[in-house]
Amino acid sequence: MGELATLVIQAADVWGDEDDSLGHDRRLLEEAVHYRATKQLMILLPTHARCERAVEFTAGHTARSPQIRELAGDADGLASAVDLHTMGEIVVVCRGARATQIRSLDRQIRQAGFQRCGRAWGAAGDTRRYVRPDSLNVRLAAVAQETRVHAGAVVVRVRDGWAQPLRRAFGNGRAALGWGVHKRDVLDEDWGAPHEDRMRWDVRDVLPPGAGTTLPTWTINVDAPDAPGRRARACFEEHGVWPISFSYPREPLPLAPHPAHLIAPIIPGLPYSFADERTYLDTYAGAFLGVTHRKAGWDCFRHLEILASGAVPLMLDAEAIPRYAMVHYPTDALRAVRDSVSRTGGAPSDTVREAFRAWLSHHLTSRVLARYILESAGLDDDARVLFVDERLPVMPDYQSVLTLIGLQQLLGTRCNVAFPVDYIYEDTRVDTAQLYGRGFGYSRALPAEFRSTSVSATDQYDAIIIGSVTRNMALARKLLREAPSRAHIWIHGEDTPPTPGEVAELRNSGAHLFVRAIHTGPRGRG
Repeated sequence: MGELATLVIQAADVWGDEDDSLGHDRRLLEEAVHYRATKQLMILLPTHARCERAVEFTAGHTARSPQIRELAGDADGLASAVDLHTMGEIVVVCRGARATQIRSLDRQIRQAGFQRCGRAWGAAGDTRRYVRPDSLNVRLAAVAQETRVHAGAVVVRVRDGWAQPLRRAFGNGRAALGWGVHKRDVLDEDWGAPHEDRMRWDVRDVLPPGAGTTLPTWTINVDAPDAPGRRARACFEEHGVWPISFSYPREPLPLAPHPAHLIAPIIPGLPYSFADERTYLDTYAGAFLGVTHRKAGWDCFRHLEILASGAVPLMLDAEAIPRYAMVHYPTDALRAVRDSVSRTGGAPSDTVREAFRAWLSHHLTSRVLARYILESAGLDDDARVLFVDERLPVMPDYQSVLTLIGLQQLLGTRCNVAFPVDYIYEDTRVDTAQLYGRGFGYSRALPAEFRSTSVSATDQYDAIIIGSVTRNMALARKLLREAPSRAHIWIHGEDTPPTPGEVAELRNSGAHLFVRAIHTGPRGRG
């Protein structure tokens, strides 16, 4: 018998278009080839189109190109796709897959005489490895590997599951009793607990049978116009910090009169293959709804891209948004959208689409959020400010750069930039495709005449604004000492909340503090 091959199966039954799925498959191909670079390798992908694109991607990338075949969708598709007797081991890539697909593959592989043998690569649950137990040593080694994986899974469940309520109760008890923690400083009621894997979300779990654009449209009420202000004020009164959100710096696309699709075929969490921003937004614009959910933090730029395209965000985990997260979004309406789609399977009415567009214009543009920052700090549109973020020119940060763009849109040349950020201006020579997120949204967003021509002494400004206090803490403290009579505005734009100790330190500085990730307040309406 010749050399036995390694079979790698892409179990992810990913919803979306082929372009978007290619990013998911590329990662698998790179991992598989690295795992068995010198072995015969066969890879099964879910569709013929994805197989063709994978062949194109691997051509010339490896010395020994893998065989790539399609995995049929029927219950016994594995047997019809490949002769398992020629395989020495099988790897099932589980991340992003549906549980029914994993169970079906597991049954077929075991029936062919293979035995579970831990994982091939990645974290626990990312992959499953199977071997043919043709000797006692192989069988015992497989049992040992599988036992190690299960033991690790138990530890993770205890750490992130059973132990977490105790940790939360202990932390909240300390805050309530004042044992080293003040309740006001706690911006994360889960005390750093990991959140659910975003890859588990699948829009098909929300859609009822027969969902589509031919069904009657539905209508909901969008949040009251003063809701963001009320929530922001309540947050400040409770915690002493102002909530802040990402914002959209450009003119949105016109609302498409007749979108062709119910849901845009873009999969959150997977790399996308769009080469330019307009094509990306047009894909959203051709649908009534765009799927989104929590990323590393609740607030993410994808929500805004969907709104700016004219689609309505279908936020799959909207019911879990904390009260003080995403306060500038219509969070009650986001929950109602998910409920309406799940109940009816139809598209939002034009009235709903127009209401979401109006919300974007009134609450979520970069100019509006810049005015909110100034007003919350007791300043007006005539203020002269110095914007400071030493790392922003070489390391884009959404919250910081969107704040800078909004300030320059609002104040013009009255906003001076201590460390000029060239890529935000229309005449930049920076290759914006090499920026984070390919520069979509924030690069080339401002006319060239908005560039700062000079920076004055700090006492010439009404306010000094630190775009990212976590990345400029030493500089923020220095400026606070040198210009104590100025208004100081510090922005914490990270995905996760600052710790209670960090909150206390930041508030005690006397600066006006704005925080993006505030995970307190009961989930649900309000």
